[in-house]
Amino acid sequence: MTRKLSFAGATAVVLFLLFLTVGALLLHRDSIISERTAGNMTMSAAPPSVKAGETIRLSLTVTGPAQYNTCRPARFWADDAGGRRAWTEVQFWACTSNTQPGTVPAGKKMTFARDWRTAGMAPGRYTLRGAFGLGEAPPAGNVPAVAVEIRP
Repeated sequence: MTRKLSFAGATAVVLFLLFLTVGALLLHRDSIISERTAGNMTMSAAPPSVKAGETIRLSLTVTGPAQYNTCRPARFWADDAGGRRAWTEVQFWACTSNTQPGTVPAGKKMTFARDWRTAGMAPGRYTLRGAFGLGEAPPAGNVPAVAVEIRP
């Protein structure tokens, strides 16, 4: 049995497909989200858009109670639009084996910040991720991810 679509039905299908196409195109034009909060952590990147070679300030603000490693409390990295690691914060000092955990007291805030010098980075959008705390973080990190743009 073959059914023909009415004009109204065909119009509805075309409009629905147009809606999906426009929606998909707009996803790629979303504004950059350079600050995000999840749980007791707020990650931010400022400014959200720079020319290649300029510096972006990464900040992680944690509201206690929380514990962290005093030698390296927060670690940051950037993934390119394809999900590949494009930059990793480099630590130039060695931690001693007897590092004590630090504490952010309940109700208090502490901010951990680093500068990302974007020299040598290709233009494009990057997702900034990080890890905070005493234990191992999952590969995608455990802090809210934010996005930035590097312009030519």
